[in-house]
Amino acid sequence: MKRIFVGMSGGYGPLAQALPIAKILKEEKGYEIFSYIRGSSQEVLRVHGYNILNLPKRSLPENTIKPGREWWNMGYLFCRHGYLDYDYVSCMVKDYILQFKAEKISLVISVLNPFVTIAAKVLDIPLVAITQSCYHPRKIYSSIRWWDTLPE
Repeated sequence: MKRIFVGMSGGYGPLAQALPIAKILKEEKGYEIFSYIRGSSQEVLRVHGYNILNLPKRSLPENTIKPGREWWNMGYLFCRHGYLDYDYVSCMVKDYILQFKAEKISLVISVLNPFVTIAAKVLDIPLVAITQSCYHPRKIYSSIRWWDTLPE
């Protein structure tokens, strides 16, 4: 049986993108689904019967920025979630690598989660990466909030 990991960044947006895919893979194809998402969204995964990876809880490094409304800006996203700290990124990627090996994951679906994407690439596991329109290189608008002017 294929063992598929669906990794999301956090919040209900990525969850809404991933759940229909996971449901089809589980119910129609019979694949075993593993997942992990931070925060209260994790309970939604449990209710749907997905296996939750047991990742260590890591505190964000100190060189992050405070939450704000610019979540659609990739620089902001990286600064907010610890991607500027090499040691933090290394630890997070290693955590996923160890779990993927332990669970014998054969396919990874990453929804806005660079840690998951890097771990899959390091292990040469087939990868499907899903993004939002505001992060796509050929996006039509410079922001998901197309009516706003982006800060410099």
